[in-house]
Amino acid sequence: LVKRANYPPVLVLDVRPANYAICIVSSHHIAEQLTKPSPAFRYGVFKSPTAIHELAPITGKSSLLIREGEHWRTQRKRFNPGFAPAHLMTLLPKLLEKTQLFLQRLDLAAANGKVISMNSACVDLTFDIIGSVILDLDLKAQLQGLGVRGAQEDPILKSVRHLLECYENQDNPIADLNPLLPLRRQQRGQLFDAAVKDAIRHKCAAMRASQRSD
Repeated sequence: LVKRANYPPVLVLDVRPANYAICIVSSHHIAEQLTKPSPAFRYGVFKSPTAIHELAPITGKSSLLIREGEHWRTQRKRFNPGFAPAHLMTLLPKLLEKTQLFLQRLDLAAANGKVISMNSACVDLTFDIIGSVILDLDLKAQLQGLGVRGAQEDPILKSVRHLLECYENQDNPIADLNPLLPLRRQQRGQLFDAAVKDAIRHKCAAMRASQRSD
């Protein structure tokens, strides 16, 4: 579409009432303006109205990815210390540990002459790093890719993979017409949420037990 229109910096497709209007930005100058605060948009332009519908089952309705305005600002300030360079350096050993497994997986595939999906390998690496850094858990996301026999993934990872299955075939417009799809996403999202909260409860109980013993 952009090519047919001779590469305009901005292309607006009004497909209402079938869906929301779509704005395609192909200019990095305009994209930079959209991502920066301005008098009209104090915290940047508004997020897509489809974000809550699509992402809420995965991230929760109060996620930083979905919230706007002062609610977003308050949450962002809460996360700022986690991105401080000094704190990130303390996480380096965990990052290197999980990255080594990733490299071993690539080396194993190369040695066997096997073609693997880099998308799947990188997603597994991301899950392993997030689990280790955020929850201090080994989600064991990369072990099956390394051919470890009897490797069992963490319940959190199993539940989120089960949820993400509901987001496959996104390029097929007919799939979104399935009336059961939103319900399936909601149900699987609740199972994922329960798995995360269960892990947090166990971690908090272990921390309290450790403090009492000290």
